[in-house]
Amino acid sequence: TLGTGGIDEPDGGTLVSTIRSIAETLGLTSIIAEGVETAEQRQALLDLGYTLGQGYLMARPMPATALASLLQDRLPRRLADVST
Repeated sequence: TLGTGGIDEPDGGTLVSTIRSIAETLGLTSIIAEGVETAEQRQALLDLGYTLGQGYLMARPMPATALASLLQDRLPRRLADVST
């Protein structure tokens, strides 16, 4: 999760990179960055090798009826595909 101890904090890149390394060591192949809110965070995550993410940059909270339309139109989305 970005935020407290996240990519925007001092040494946050180190923490986020370490989390990715631990996940890879455990054999996890789908590592999702949570709480991506800005284009700068998105780019930092891409630079660290993340390809999946969720957060306000991709979509704000919405009613279930709107979610169905979003899923048809936009997902799955990789961080690299998110417009800034």
